[in-house]
Amino acid sequence: MTLTFLRLIKYKLSLAVTLTCLSAYIIHSKEADLLLLLTVTAVFVLACGLSVLNQYQERRSDALMQRTSSRPLPQGAISPVSALFISILLIIIGLTILLYLSLTAFFSGILALLLYNGLYTRLKPISYLAIIPGALVGTIPPVIGWTVSGGSLTDPALVYLSFLIFMWQIPHFWILLVRFHKDYREAGYPTIIQKTGESQLKRIVFIWVSLSSLFAITYSFFNIKIILIVSYIIIILVITFVIVFFYLLFRKSDLMRAFIISNVFITILYILFALGSLPYKI
Repeated sequence: MTLTFLRLIKYKLSLAVTLTCLSAYIIHSKEADLLLLLTVTAVFVLACGLSVLNQYQERRSDALMQRTSSRPLPQGAISPVSALFISILLIIIGLTILLYLSLTAFFSGILALLLYNGLYTRLKPISYLAIIPGALVGTIPPVIGWTVSGGSLTDPALVYLSFLIFMWQIPHFWILLVRFHKDYREAGYPTIIQKTGESQLKRIVFIWVSLSSLFAITYSFFNIKIILIVSYIIIILVITFVIVFFYLLFRKSDLMRAFIISNVFITILYILFALGSLPYKI
């Protein structure tokens, strides 16, 4: 039952989402405190709730796709009514904590719900452009972390942190699309690959990822100050990632490993942003 619950809340995705909130909070506040713990708890719980609600909404199409047919709802490991109840409970808890933290955090959480479970999920069977509101959801956790720590919505550093994760999510989704495009077609989802073809989309993904990776090292232009040794590590990380990503995408055609290393890269990057912003040497 524990494993079923972890799969239902998409704990890996929810933790990754929470990490961007944590990073934004630390970059602004330069400290890790109890308020940070409360903030990331709220974001994690809300992210879990939205993920469960998404699986409830997509339970029928998930059953048609090989990639998602093993999820708890298509497998019958949990009933739709139970999943809906869990999602509502988690969303209410997450939003309640966010309301306690600030009105900005609360309305940001509401916006995430509307974008992800309202617009993205409903637009997905209609248009491949659903990826845009889907990617916009990823910009919200940094906003919550930044503003709860006292930061301004118009701060260039916040713009950078949110824009980077927005840009990163689009090719991240396209990698899965190339790997599982037959699944998406059989489930009735329109995809961009129908217009570009597989080879062209892979080239687009590599160019997009490469440009996003280069953008990742421009943080100093957005008033994000990181200690020198971590700056060097970030540069080495970006160069290494682009080379390995190219090799996996084109030489090995190992799309799942390219997908995994992409996730690992962006996770490590936000961890380094946070660690490098702390007021002591690592």
